[in-house]
Amino acid sequence: MTPVEFQLLVTLSRLGGSVSFRNLSHQFAIGDGSTATPFMDRVVELNNAILSLRDEYIYWPDANERRQMVAENERDGLKGVILVIDGTHFPLSEAPRINPFNYSDKDKNYSIQGKIICDFKKSIRSFFTGYPGSVHDSRVYRECYISQNTELYLDNDQIIGGDKGYPILANLLTPFRENCRDGEEFGFLEEDMRRFNTFYSSKRVVIEHVNGILKEQFPALKRITIPIVNEESHQKLCRLIEACAVMYNATRAERPKNLDPPPVAGRDINSNVENHLIREPEGDANIDPDYEIQAGKVMRAGVMRWFLQKY
Repeated sequence: MTPVEFQLLVTLSRLGGSVSFRNLSHQFAIGDGSTATPFMDRVVELNNAILSLRDEYIYWPDANERRQMVAENERDGLKGVILVIDGTHFPLSEAPRINPFNYSDKDKNYSIQGKIICDFKKSIRSFFTGYPGSVHDSRVYRECYISQNTELYLDNDQIIGGDKGYPILANLLTPFRENCRDGEEFGFLEEDMRRFNTFYSSKRVVIEHVNGILKEQFPALKRITIPIVNEESHQKLCRLIEACAVMYNATRAERPKNLDPPPVAGRDINSNVENHLIREPEGDANIDPDYEIQAGKVMRAGVMRWFLQKY
């Protein structure tokens, strides 16, 4: 059998340098894709190499670490926000052969949707991929495990920061919209809300940095050449993207391993194509959307008042 080290080297050259299979065959004196592809499969697949290390490198902060994050960010004027979230697209080089219209994103490209939650030190703390490009960020968050079980991941005073593409919720902060009426409701000046939005964007931009570094570190994610022909190939593509996220964290400064994470801590992923392409969100009959939004506005008002005290 080919040495594991050699297979890993071929895989990293393909992912980290976006090297074509033809160039790989010349560089490593191997066959073309028929040889390199099995190498990548063995290196990436769960219980073999990279993905078996996922829970060691991508994990949710425990209660003590979250409290430390709250204290640090409150000193900087951002009360309660411990992590930031954003969606990203991983472009495909060709149209999928199953339900291609579902993969067409807002830019009319074919892509896979991903969700990243990171801390302010640019480490990924949760990674989710599998939805086709046409699915909106807010739906990806609404259906992920963390969103549906926030009590396992966040205390009442802890918040995830998102952009305007997400709904305002009790544990999910978004900036003020231009047409919002929070100024009238909570007594804020429009100028102060604009100042807060600018300040908040300067803090939340860390997620943009993480997304950019991930794709620069693994240029293969900028244009994925694995064709989607059935559910198996869809799942294979998702595992490849996930492996890159694991390696992103693995190459960063060493952090202490969380020995007692919440259930499904960093592993908030479901790459089942049937779930993502056919099933519609059912919603929760016990949740009043208006109440959730109002709770989010009250939370944002508290963050805003803390900001005004500091600045």
